[in-house]
Amino acid sequence: MIDAPKSAVRRWMAAAFRARLFILLAVTYAYFYEGGDPNQATRMFLTRSLVERHEPDITPYHRFTIDKSEFDGKFWCDKAPAVSMLATIPYATMNVVDRTLGFDRDSRVMQRIRLHMIVLVISAASGVIASIFVRRSLRLFGATPRLADLLTAGYALGTLAFPFSTVLFGHQTAAAMLAASFYFVVKTRQATLDGEASEENGPARLALLGALWGLVMTTEYPTGLLVACQGLYLLSADRRVRPVVRVLAWSAAGAFAPLVIHSAFLWWAFGSPFSLPYSHMAEPIFLAHVSTGVLGINLPSLVGLFGSFLSRYRGIFFFCPFLICTLVGLRSWIASGERRAELALCAAQIFAYVFFCAGYYAWDGGGSTGPRHLVPALPFFVIPIVWFARSKAGLRWTLLSLVPSVIIMLACTATRIELPEGDPWRANPLYEIIFATLARGEIAVNRADIYSLDPRGDASYNLGSLMGLTSVCSLLPLLAIWLAAYVPSGFVAWRRTRSA
Repeated sequence: MIDAPKSAVRRWMAAAFRARLFILLAVTYAYFYEGGDPNQATRMFLTRSLVERHEPDITPYHRFTIDKSEFDGKFWCDKAPAVSMLATIPYATMNVVDRTLGFDRDSRVMQRIRLHMIVLVISAASGVIASIFVRRSLRLFGATPRLADLLTAGYALGTLAFPFSTVLFGHQTAAAMLAASFYFVVKTRQATLDGEASEENGPARLALLGALWGLVMTTEYPTGLLVACQGLYLLSADRRVRPVVRVLAWSAAGAFAPLVIHSAFLWWAFGSPFSLPYSHMAEPIFLAHVSTGVLGINLPSLVGLFGSFLSRYRGIFFFCPFLICTLVGLRSWIASGERRAELALCAAQIFAYVFFCAGYYAWDGGGSTGPRHLVPALPFFVIPIVWFARSKAGLRWTLLSLVPSVIIMLACTATRIELPEGDPWRANPLYEIIFATLARGEIAVNRADIYSLDPRGDASYNLGSLMGLTSVCSLLPLLAIWLAAYVPSGFVAWRRTRSA
């Protein structure tokens, strides 16, 4: 009887040790509060309206954001509504807690806690979930546990997944759903090819895929491109009429609820289930752009391609050199001759989102760190790297590229995510703003606040700064947590290697 609690504690400790990477990622994302910006504001205002006013418009709060639509004399959130709808759950819960405990929800402390908690529940959790499924996919494709951990950490900390897991945007939430659906669709297709009738390709799994696909499309509309890629990949497993109808029927059943809820919201707000928020943009400059092509999406442009990948302004290979390994990884994957169908799926998803991002009028994401519109597709940039990193030379280059990526992403997240717009050929916000800010000994410099029209000095923070630490010293507690989690086991592994 005495040993039973000890055994339970050991099991819990063993489980925590195995999950330490994901626990640390959750702590890391929670460590930063980025303050406000128009994108977060419009989503938060829709959440507030749904919970408190039971209305779909944000008219009472519209003056605090330029990201809005205008229709029928009212103002509306101009984003896909799924993130705001999901946020109603923690928002309503906090309202109950405030009333029960007598907290003043309009106080400065509670305002910041409210947005921070919603970001944790929606975006930080999405970052962790995406990382879990990236690791599962890497293991599925033959990565060793250590290599899978390394590449997962590279995804979570060395790409735009890091900063966008700390703000209330839709990109990382979409990435989590797509990373999960990718893993499940690969398993489902494999079970179908093996001729097995199991949970992997049963009705429940197909309905789950449909639900993920429906939900992600109502989170970020362009992800429909990636959903199409995954759907075609699954249908290619068995092209006979009956299996195709079965896949379509069950996945449609799963997608039914999120799509119907989304359509009902559009009907409620704009009088039609097909009237998207982007088609009613309030700002004239935004409206002019979305009126061209398909809601502002045209053929890829030279400036969009250069700016999104190579420029110092927003280039993802500049901000995240780790992702240069994607190109070599794809080459190594092709040379291996392995998993051709999955190679085609990864390449198609990368190409589809590159096509979208480089052709979108706001390819730079407005105020952004890197080309934020690529965030939903980043899991598929990381997966091919496993073929490159399996060799010693490839692993060495992967590590060399990962270190600066993590440093850059940490610097941006700790300082300011919403980098200003500029000349895509000449602007260098990483050096001109991020590194210059750190050189002055400053950190968390975003002054925008969703609750105020005027800049505020307390708009952003990290948990270290709340402890009274200043400048880069405020990051030391986070570094200490990571070292405490990994140094002891690393030392033990080193001793074993020496003794062997």
